[in-house]
Amino acid sequence: MLRRRLGHVLARFVVLLLAVTGMVAGAATQASACSCAGSTVRESVNRVDGVFLATVGPLVEDRQRTNVVEVTSVYKGDVGARVTINTGTEEPGVESSCDFELTEGTTRMFFATGGGSTWAAGQCNGPFGDETKIRHRLDQLLGQPTPPSVDAPVYEPPESEPQPHNDMPDAAPGNDETLETTVIAVAAGATIVVVVGFFVAVRRRNRLT
Repeated sequence: MLRRRLGHVLARFVVLLLAVTGMVAGAATQASACSCAGSTVRESVNRVDGVFLATVGPLVEDRQRTNVVEVTSVYKGDVGARVTINTGTEEPGVESSCDFELTEGTTRMFFATGGGSTWAAGQCNGPFGDETKIRHRLDQLLGQPTPPSVDAPVYEPPESEPQPHNDMPDAAPGNDETLETTVIAVAAGATIVVVVGFFVAVRRRNRLT
């Protein structure tokens, strides 16, 4: 009877422990989620260095959250035709809840900080909502967009390091003839040694007989 009661108490304790663990895990998940306060288009424009429309290209070599983008129109900032956009941490094995990935080939509006050919755009930089309405509001605030600046720096990918040349060097002229002459000389010398040795052996044998 005592064992049965102890079993019931232990079972209830395990259930309660699992419930508390689940609540803590849920709270931790919610706390780690990226939280952005809503902002208007005007507020977003005022707190960034550049606002521009660009098509997402490939990731920069050796980067996990930095893409090359081709800029098509600019609302704010001195932005060149090709720049890089960072959207999260680059430290290997480290991720932030506010990191996000860009999809290559898509075109989107960027509210970015930075300058030159290097820019960064976080999830909380720009306003949320329909991009068509955001563009319309940008037109009202900043006027029609302009093409990328021809004077602004553009991103240039690093040059690839030259590959090592593993081919054997071509033989210098005359090397084959020199090798052939050497082989003939060695063979002739060996033949002479054998012949002389043969005659010496025959003479010794004749003397003994």
